[in-house]
Amino acid sequence: MDNQIKLNGQRVEIEEIESVISAISAVEAVAVVVRKTNNRYMLVAFYSGKKNAENTIKEVCRDKLPKYMVPSYIIHLDKLPLNHSGKLDRRTLAEIHFTADEAEVLAPVNDKEKYICSVFSKYFPKEIVGRNSDFFELGGTSLTMISIL
Repeated sequence: MDNQIKLNGQRVEIEEIESVISAISAVEAVAVVVRKTNNRYMLVAFYSGKKNAENTIKEVCRDKLPKYMVPSYIIHLDKLPLNHSGKLDRRTLAEIHFTADEAEVLAPVNDKEKYICSVFSKYFPKEIVGRNSDFFELGGTSLTMISIL
């Protein structure tokens, strides 16, 4: 049994994403999981290693993977959780609460931006929706846009 999943109508190889990320020198260990947030599924990469390597990881993923395989979130952990037998505990990863770095999310400045952000925050975690948020990087798809419309 492999870690191939179907996400938003696309076949995704979890190991392929993990392989791309683990090749980065700043990364010691990585695990990619699927998370459900606001009734939609997204890829989340957890890694240990050098802190603040999220932008580098995101850039490498964008260069080497199809857009639908780029994780929506990249989260640093001091170490990845292991179960009692020493294997990666994906169940614990799926339950870790996280929020986006608030320094990266710019608050809306006018009524139009506030309205758009309020609508989008119904479909994406509120902490990540701002005037500089990218719909597709948030995990938006054509189906999400139809729901919004």
